[in-house]
Amino acid sequence: MERGPVVIDEQLKNFIVNEMNGSDIKLVIQKHLSYNDVSQELNRLTMPSEKLVTHDFLTYDESQVLATKNYDGIEVQLVGPTLQMYNQSISLRLWSMITASKHYVYVFKTNWYKFVTDNDELKPGTKIQVWSFRRNKHQLCFAVVCPDT
Repeated sequence: MERGPVVIDEQLKNFIVNEMNGSDIKLVIQKHLSYNDVSQELNRLTMPSEKLVTHDFLTYDESQVLATKNYDGIEVQLVGPTLQMYNQSISLRLWSMITASKHYVYVFKTNWYKFVTDNDELKPGTKIQVWSFRRNKHQLCFAVVCPDT
């Protein structure tokens, strides 16, 4: 990740606040997409805990659902790089990784590959930002944007 604070794009901020009735906007992660992130076979976007900009994007109840190894995860909505709400549900899951330094990974699953194919900008090597926000003050949503395009 680049040095210095990341500032939200004004167009994205205006869309979330004015069109989505969104609030509590937080940058979750900035990363370059890997081949695995856009693979049809894997159908998932990984967000490793050690690379998150903030860990404070879930409510206590949402954290508890994910921590209980609920394999269905939490259904969330995604806004794509063209600032349109994606019309299929995506699940947010939490995977524990068994390594010497145990860590965990947030993962978008269920329809992720379809989201990728519907957004031509999402290719291996593309820098993305994932922003969380609350729609109507409660519903967890995310925006996946490409800041360099």
